[in-house]
Amino acid sequence: MDERIANRKTENQPADYLWDGSGHTAYCFIILYLFAVRLVYSYEKRQIKALMKEMADELRYEKISMRTALIHYGINACIVTIAAVFLPKIGEGISATTGLLLYSLR
Repeated sequence: MDERIANRKTENQPADYLWDGSGHTAYCFIILYLFAVRLVYSYEKRQIKALMKEMADELRYEKISMRTALIHYGINACIVTIAAVFLPKIGEGISATTGLLLYSLR
């Protein structure tokens, strides 16, 4: 009886089946599952690392008040704006001095 079952199993078994009648699809799902677990693990590890860095940054700037930060931001914004206003005139002066203004008008 066991011999007939063994013979029937090998005779009727499709070519895409491997050990114990499991197909390639089952092995692909196992590989895909392991890949997904690894992907989730690495993503969570990066998230924890980013959270720890953020907490460290919060501790670094803990002594600076919001008012001081806004005042420094405003001063730097004014400096950048003033530089942007005078930059075209300075650029024209440099190009006129070096003679590049003649080439740029052609």
